[in-house]
Amino acid sequence: MAKRHRTRTDASTDPATPARPVPRHSPFHGQTLRNGLDASQLVIWLNRSQRPLPTVLLTRRPNSPNPLPAVLNEIGDEADVTLIAGDAIQSLRQTGSLGTVAPYGGAARIFPTDDRWIDHPSATRIVRWQDDPQQLVQDIAHALRRFASRTTPAMPPGQSRSPADPQRTPLAMSPTRSAPPALQLGPDHPHVTVDAAHAQAAIDHIRSHRRPLVLVTAPNATGVPIVDVDAILEATDGRADIIEIDDPTVTRTVTTALPPELRAWNGAVRVVAGDRHPRIFPRSQADGRHATEQVIETLLGFIYAGGYTAAGTAAAAPAARPAKATVRQIVGSRVVLQDDARHTLAFDSRAIVEEAQLPTVRLFAVGQRLHGTVRTGSTDFTPELRWRDGRSAVAAYAPGSTVLGRAVRVFDDRMRVELFPAAAGQDAVSVAVTAAELLDGTPHSADTDLRPVVPEGATVALHIRNHGADGWQFAVPDPAMPVVPAPSILDGGPSWLGPAGAFDWVERLQGPHTLAELPVERLLESVGSVEDARSAIGRLHAQLRDARSRADRLARTNRELEETNQRLRQHNRDYARTVEASDVLAPFRERFATPADRMDWELRATAILQMSPEDRRRHPLPDSWGYGGGFFDSVDACPDMARNSLLRTMLAVACRLDDDLRGLELHALRTGPGGDNPQRRDEQGRPIFRATIHGQYRLHFVRDEDGAPVFLSATRHEGELR
Repeated sequence: MAKRHRTRTDASTDPATPARPVPRHSPFHGQTLRNGLDASQLVIWLNRSQRPLPTVLLTRRPNSPNPLPAVLNEIGDEADVTLIAGDAIQSLRQTGSLGTVAPYGGAARIFPTDDRWIDHPSATRIVRWQDDPQQLVQDIAHALRRFASRTTPAMPPGQSRSPADPQRTPLAMSPTRSAPPALQLGPDHPHVTVDAAHAQAAIDHIRSHRRPLVLVTAPNATGVPIVDVDAILEATDGRADIIEIDDPTVTRTVTTALPPELRAWNGAVRVVAGDRHPRIFPRSQADGRHATEQVIETLLGFIYAGGYTAAGTAAAAPAARPAKATVRQIVGSRVVLQDDARHTLAFDSRAIVEEAQLPTVRLFAVGQRLHGTVRTGSTDFTPELRWRDGRSAVAAYAPGSTVLGRAVRVFDDRMRVELFPAAAGQDAVSVAVTAAELLDGTPHSADTDLRPVVPEGATVALHIRNHGADGWQFAVPDPAMPVVPAPSILDGGPSWLGPAGAFDWVERLQGPHTLAELPVERLLESVGSVEDARSAIGRLHAQLRDARSRADRLARTNRELEETNQRLRQHNRDYARTVEASDVLAPFRERFATPADRMDWELRATAILQMSPEDRRRHPLPDSWGYGGGFFDSVDACPDMARNSLLRTMLAVACRLDDDLRGLELHALRTGPGGDNPQRRDEQGRPIFRATIHGQYRLHFVRDEDGAPVFLSATRHEGELR
């Protein structure tokens, strides 16, 4: 039975109304591709053919329902839909023909309508796998229609889209969130989705906002916001402006033009309400509901400062009781507490982390006592943060002690170190440290450039030489001296800065360091004037000349070493010829009944002659070894092969002398010249190995189930096993 898809019709059925042409489906529409040939043909089509419809590539997880029929039923008239399965998936992975836009693991990839190849993830859409098949179909349909709203081609003159057409206008408004163009937001039109043409209007509106505002972005990978925009609109009832951006390119344009406190990107949400500008960053779809509640709570807390009800009218604030609680556990951004009545409470620290620009573990610690409130019937704890004053926090620093700071700016002759960070609107406590003052009394020059010694943002330990009305004076610290822990920025909290790596800069100061170690961008940022630039160029030139001088000395030393090595190699060759000429085993070789008996005796004699008793104890000869049927014939066929070299190689193989085997270039024998060719095996399926005897001669062998060698042949390189 032929497949039946749902159709979409225009609102008007007037025969006089010119019908829009129906785009033709691709030859892969509705197909399941199962082999590499089909996959390669699909890639060629994606590369070379015009795509009048979006293309949806599906994949399927093992033991999961086939998504193709359900997706065709939902969007079969709106897009080309193809399922990639079996060997086709493996082919795409091995060849890399789809690169970073290949779908996998049950996900779907959506390509826009276009006549050019799309090879960047930001220009396509990925829809992640869902355990619920119907939810997966809905996610694909939603992402497709949102994506298509930005890639809709221009309509011919005289035509307009019908109300039933799901493709939206360039300023993409849903029917329930319609708003006039040019971001004329207000109580009657509180929401807008911004495209590239309206990016500047969005920037201007955000900068000059007069009402509470929410900037909603979508993850780059999906193009669908994680928070529930409809729920935010319903809860705020037109009392806040909602600006939504679902295109990563537009997000980048808007957010880079805004000050840091107003930015949001890649699924984050920025709430601008009064003096508070928290950024809420849901990590996954599962976190979307909680993030939506945070946005609504922040907005309503500002809009109805005196309290509110679910209907949005002013009312008495929900009853809240004061509470004192002790931190019991910190899991990521979640802080779990226990109050004096042994009730478990919790709060999310992300807004606080953003305000303080410090991680949670540098703000809160297990055992810390916090004051706050808890709403009736809830376990959500709202902490009343008691920020410490920076100057009083560092007032206890005394001369003679070693303290911690963060190098926030580093120049050639000075650096600025933060002893206490800025938080909750308070100024940071920072000090200027000059190289001349810091290195006074040390063997280091006062002209030492600090830039390659102290990375910006690094934790640094400093020894306080003096602290008084004239300011701070510091010296290079002694790593053996104890360090005063950095103060906490919240009462009872942990140190805001840990000691890890604090003395690294002292170690770098002792060793060689040059400006060449700095990234170019960092070097340019540290140059504040023409005179600074001249000084930096002069230092670099001097360091370059020194480096060239060192390189010349090193080259001369290397040439001398190479000459010495050549002499040693010649001596080794002379020694080898002497050994061959004085073959101590030669008189005994004719006293054996078979070639195998003779070879066995020669191997044992070679072990005694060439290995010390200690070596023979650590690397004993195996109890037995074997020979292939053609081994002795191959040896006889090589009269120029040195017998002693053959015995040394066989001894290294039998005793597993790893150092000797590395020198003998031991490796697997393969079926072809490439390293990816399969390994050769004998009739019993055992892998064959090869080791160098000398010059062009090679030894081939396998190992039996006990690990003992079986020697197969000794032959020239070009006459190897076939």
